[in-house]
Amino acid sequence: MDIPIKKKRFTPQKIAMITGVTLLVGLIVFVLLSSSGSTRLNVEKERISINTVKKGIF
Repeated sequence: MDIPIKKKRFTPQKIAMITGVTLLVGLIVFVLLSSSGSTRLNVEKERISINTVKKGIF
């Protein structure tokens, strides 16, 4: 009499596919969150020069 072989629930292929999909979704979320925010640069007031516009030779 033969013994029925139980099917494994998680095969190595299934684990690799789930891991790959999870990493891909994580990468997409990371890119969307990092690119959607505004970039900000803090500069000291002394390093900025603001003058009036004058018409002249360039």
